[in-house]
Amino acid sequence: MLTPVSVLAVIPARFGSTRFPGKPLALLRSVPIIVWVHRAVKRAKLVDRVLVATDNTDIANEIRKQGGLAYLTSPHCSCGTIRVVEAVKLFYEREPQDWNRLSVIVNVQGDEPAVNPEHIDIAIESLLKDKDETNLQVSTLATPIQSIEEWSNPNHVKVVCNSKHEAMYFSRSPIPYKDANIAFPHPFYLRHVGIYAFRKSFLEMMPQLSTSPLEALERLEQLTWLYHQKKILVNVVQHAWRGIDRPEDLIFLEKHLPIQRNQE
Repeated sequence: MLTPVSVLAVIPARFGSTRFPGKPLALLRSVPIIVWVHRAVKRAKLVDRVLVATDNTDIANEIRKQGGLAYLTSPHCSCGTIRVVEAVKLFYEREPQDWNRLSVIVNVQGDEPAVNPEHIDIAIESLLKDKDETNLQVSTLATPIQSIEEWSNPNHVKVVCNSKHEAMYFSRSPIPYKDANIAFPHPFYLRHVGIYAFRKSFLEMMPQLSTSPLEALERLEQLTWLYHQKKILVNVVQHAWRGIDRPEDLIFLEKHLPIQRNQE
């Protein structure tokens, strides 16, 4: 039985996506994407509180209309996790009585309307099981790649792990190399899932890390953490719906997502 801790989930939601402007408010079966994500995260058993961190008042108002908590953050945040860091600072200012209890912050991407609440709990639990805060400060998820199209798609981030299930590298390129005899799914070919669980201490020091040149090349913030020798534990789940990067991803979920998913 794990010792009870206070876990805060933050959903970063930027309005001005380059590939899909206004994405958080786009409708999936008549419900805004950001509302789908918020409802799912609230169902995670290990999450005590959920907040949306956004640069847009319409997004914030949509969440507040649902009875949720939303903080307005800077439109100049360089990535989703920096927006999470800013939201956590606001949380500290507005909820100082909860700050000392807070030990884990979960980042669930605002474009993952079909995120599984159980997967959020897996990321949290795997972090809490390691009592040495200096050893492991970040956990995330991945799922087996199902096709060569998924493997070769730069919008699907791939991750390669070591024998301890720690990330060695993330890339938009098709990695690792695929021999003609390899068939999907295969345990070495994994797609990253957009959930991170952080220890509070990691988020407090993360803005001090200099940006890795690899982050700039791949446009993946987690490469900076690896560059600075921070361990990222990767939990493999057998199935995870893909997030929405482009309008065609929204069309895919409209067609294939089970009708009852995240509707309450």
